[in-house]
Amino acid sequence: MKKLLLILSIIAFVSQAMGAEQLKRYNLNGESFDYKTPSSFQFITTFPKNSAQFLKNSFSFTPDNLKAWGAIIVSSAIMIHYDQQITDNVQRFGRKIGIGNAENTKATLRVGGSALLRRPSDPGSLMYFMGDGWITLGFAGSFLTAGHFGQDPRAQTVGQELLQGILLTAITTQIIKRSTGRESPIKATSPGGRWHFFPSTSTFQSNISKYDAFPSGHLATTVTTFMILSENYAEYKWIKPVGYTVMGLLSFEMVNNSVHWAGDYPLALGIGYMIGKTIIDSGRQKSSDQSQQQAITLAPILSPDGKYGVSANLSF
Repeated sequence: MKKLLLILSIIAFVSQAMGAEQLKRYNLNGESFDYKTPSSFQFITTFPKNSAQFLKNSFSFTPDNLKAWGAIIVSSAIMIHYDQQITDNVQRFGRKIGIGNAENTKATLRVGGSALLRRPSDPGSLMYFMGDGWITLGFAGSFLTAGHFGQDPRAQTVGQELLQGILLTAITTQIIKRSTGRESPIKATSPGGRWHFFPSTSTFQSNISKYDAFPSGHLATTVTTFMILSENYAEYKWIKPVGYTVMGLLSFEMVNNSVHWAGDYPLALGIGYMIGKTIIDSGRQKSSDQSQQQAITLAPILSPDGKYGVSANLSF
């Protein structure tokens, strides 16, 4: 987590240092939103507020929330019950189409003996890599840099939101993983994997894949990322179908390569969606109603026969 926070801070500082503050208005799906140039470390300074708002949004007793929680609980229960069968069938299909069931990402950058960056080496590992946090970090750095040099506060805001999104998603999923301790398929000691609730920190760290299946951090991060991109750039209609495709391929491969069970996904989807929505709402403001007020323009009229009057034009 310390390494992640350091990387995020470096990206934010290098991409946005000494940027001039601007305020620009953008029209998204018929609504106008104001974006202000964020500070270099806004993803950190707004983290406490947005974390509290995320919890409030997630556990408020609204009809929409109750429906969402109902869907998550029911779908999770059904999938967990059939997880072993789902995994067997998915992996059988993976072998049939020639992908295989191995996790074949290769370590590219090592720090302190651990792989900081892994790269794909075949089609299966490419699908798995789509949910890697480095993808989101790459997006964040690109938006921050382009926004800084292009004087685009929306792009800079999106870059900051992506940094905060990956941080909040990582913390949320890690807390749940370390509380539930579900075995990954590759380390399962019984059909569907055992649950070792609240394993000690040393036990968890000594054999991570034995305890960190539930929920999927890769999927939650991917959902958060595409939520932020699609909602802030709503004029680009292709972002959502691309996001759905990536999520589908990622979800398939993580079961195929024994990293996750299908039952790890419903909660991950909910976490990613709610984190993305919370961060988006915090990063922009609806434009002032004054721009939508009605205006009446009066002008004199003089007709050829010498009559005169006044015309009124109503705009809104």
